[in-house]
Amino acid sequence: MLNITNRIEKLEWHPYRTWEKRSLDEVSSIVIHQALSNADVESINKYHIMPGQNNHLSTYGAPHFAYHYGIERDGLIITANMLEDITWHTRSQNREGIGIMLVGDFSGEGHTGNNSPTFSQFLSLEKLVDMLVSIFSNIKRTNVFGHADFGKPACPGYEIMEFIKDYRYE
Repeated sequence: MLNITNRIEKLEWHPYRTWEKRSLDEVSSIVIHQALSNADVESINKYHIMPGQNNHLSTYGAPHFAYHYGIERDGLIITANMLEDITWHTRSQNREGIGIMLVGDFSGEGHTGNNSPTFSQFLSLEKLVDMLVSIFSNIKRTNVFGHADFGKPACPGYEIMEFIKDYRYE
């Protein structure tokens, strides 16, 4: 059973920015990320929507949390955006990809993190990815990626990349 809660409306939104929409027929991949922070999904959402020079998504702020799902340290899966939303999780992969972000600061290429994914996060991630692969005929196990596959070597970290490689070829 998935420990999942819908927070699409409960998480604060940017006052005027919105996501572009897509047809679910366009969805063909999953891209997994780490937060590079131990902040929870709500705090990360506030950072994403806040305008400013330090916002890596946009100096104007993003419409909302930049992933479709967030997985807290205790394994709780948070639905943060509709799957029709084109969120800004991976340059060149946003239209076709579903973004999943795990809370934590994990070691990856060029980055020394301060913790590892929890057992609960691994369980939730596997169940969520299994569910999405079963729902979307366009998503094959080989279409599950880490952000590292698209030029961000530290994301989602070594341990999650091992999970992804094992998952692709199970």
